[in-house]
Amino acid sequence: MPNQNFELRSEEVQEVLRRVPPVVSSWGPMALLLVIVLLSITAYFIKIPDRISGNFHLQSDQIGRLYIDNEKTGLIRPGQTVLIELDNYPSSQFGLLEATVGKLRYDEQEAVYIVETAPLRILHTSYDQELAPLPSLSGHGIIILEEERLLFRFLPFLSTINS
Repeated sequence: MPNQNFELRSEEVQEVLRRVPPVVSSWGPMALLLVIVLLSITAYFIKIPDRISGNFHLQSDQIGRLYIDNEKTGLIRPGQTVLIELDNYPSSQFGLLEATVGKLRYDEQEAVYIVETAPLRILHTSYDQELAPLPSLSGHGIIILEEERLLFRFLPFLSTINS
């Protein structure tokens, strides 16, 4: 049998492995800083909408009603955009309806806020399709409150500096 007592890593190999190459020690931190700066610049230009969602019902009078909980209702203003996904018409095939906020009122019996949209005369979707009005349409609605930059969402103290 050959000699099985040999050293896998000699002292020379271990010394080479322990030593950090000069390129890594000088350019490594600079590359890391460059990546962080590029990510920060990208996060500044990406906008994320702040939104409220709830159940949506379109009645025969073509006024949509969005039923939402008490969360962030003080931020809802007339004229804000409402995106509507109807159950009868899948959004992947037909697209979303777009409406605007008309009135906001509180329903004490159901303990929810009701957002009434402006009347939808034509049900025209984001995929440029016109939907046939049914007696009662329901689905899911989202109110777009405001758009906030991704950088300010991660680092909120920067938004006070920017203002």
